[in-house]
Amino acid sequence: MGGLGGRPPPVRPPESVTLKGSGRLREVELQDGLTVLMPPIPGVVFTTRLGGTSALPFASLNLSTSVGDDPASVAANRRRVSEALGISPEWAMARQVHGCDVAVAGKAGETPEADALVVPAQDLPVAVLVADCVPIALGGPGVAGAVHAGWRGLCRGVVGAAVAAAGAGVTAWIGPCIGPCCFEVGPEVPARFAAAHPEAPGCSEVVGGTLRFDLRRAAALALVAAGATVAADPEVPCTSCDPRFFSHRGDRGTTGRQAVVTWRPSISCARPPAPVAALGASLGGR
Repeated sequence: MGGLGGRPPPVRPPESVTLKGSGRLREVELQDGLTVLMPPIPGVVFTTRLGGTSALPFASLNLSTSVGDDPASVAANRRRVSEALGISPEWAMARQVHGCDVAVAGKAGETPEADALVVPAQDLPVAVLVADCVPIALGGPGVAGAVHAGWRGLCRGVVGAAVAAAGAGVTAWIGPCIGPCCFEVGPEVPARFAAAHPEAPGCSEVVGGTLRFDLRRAAALALVAAGATVAADPEVPCTSCDPRFFSHRGDRGTTGRQAVVTWRPSISCARPPAPVAALGASLGGR
C-alpha cells in the first residue's frame, strides 16, 4: 500500500539515532498521531506531515495557507501543534521569498518578505515553512530564531544574516530537508554557492551522471562560517525520500508545508509536551 503523497510508508527502526554532535533529534508522537522531531532542549520542534486534519494532497498536518489547502484545516492544524506543545496559538511568521532578509519579531502575525525571524520576547513562537528547503532553528542568549534556507537563500547569505541578527553564542539545529540523494541541480547551483562561500568545501558531486547538491552540508558550513555552533551532524531525513514529510520534488509540486517552530520558554511556561510515545527516527532517510 502506498503512503502519503504516493510514496511508500516510512520504516520505523526500534531506536532513536544519536547524531555525532551534542544534539539528538527524536521522533515523538505527541497526541492523536501528531508526530514531530525534537532535539534534547526546550523550544525547538520540527513538524512532520503526520497527525493533522488536511485532506490529500495536503494530508495531513499542512501548516501553510498559500498552497491551496482549506484555510480552516490549516488553522486547525496550527492549533493542534500549539496545544500539543503548550505554546501560544499565535505565531510570528513571514512571507518567504528565498531571499536574505531577517525580521525581528515582536508580536504574532506575518512579516512581509523575510526568510528568517529572530525573537527576543519569551513565549512568542516563530515559524518558517518548508517542503525541501532547510529549516534551521537558532537559540542563543536571550533570543530564538528560525531560518528558511533553500539554495538561493544560502547563496544570498540568509544564514549569515540570521546568525548576525541573533547575536553571539548561537547554537543551530538543522531539520529535515531534501538530501543529495534526490537534489539534482545544474552547475549554476554549486558555482553560486562557491562564489558566496569561497572558504567552504565542495557540497556537490556527480552521481549516476547527474549533479547532486548537499543542502544540509551547505547550511552547516554557512552556519559555522557565521560563528554558530551546529548542535548535530546534519545527516537528517531527506524530505523527498521519506514520506513522513512534505516534499515539493517528491510530491511533484502540489503538497503542503511542514515547519520549524521555535520559541524562548519562560520559567512559568516552560513545560515540555507530554509525548504519547518516543518513536525510532530514521535520521538518514531511507
